Amino acid sequence: MQRQLQAPLDAEALARQADSPQAAREMYLISVAVVDDQNPMERAWLDQLGGALGLDDGLRVELEREALRATGGSTAQ
Repeated sequence: MQRQLQAPLDAEALARQADSPQAAREMYLISVAVVDDQNPMERAWLDQLGGALGLDDGLRVELEREALRATGGSTAQ
């Protein structure tokens, strides 16, 4: 269990678990909420996940804005 928690996240493997467009959007929204977009490595991972989920750039921006409004925190765009 500890090894799994410490293993690097695999965006492609995670994206394969999304079984619908809605699941993909929700997965991205959750990721936006926990990722520090000011950290270049975390931002790169989020971008990789968005691509793996098949989300176009416009939808990603919209989802990130939605997450910003929901959390009142700092996210990209």
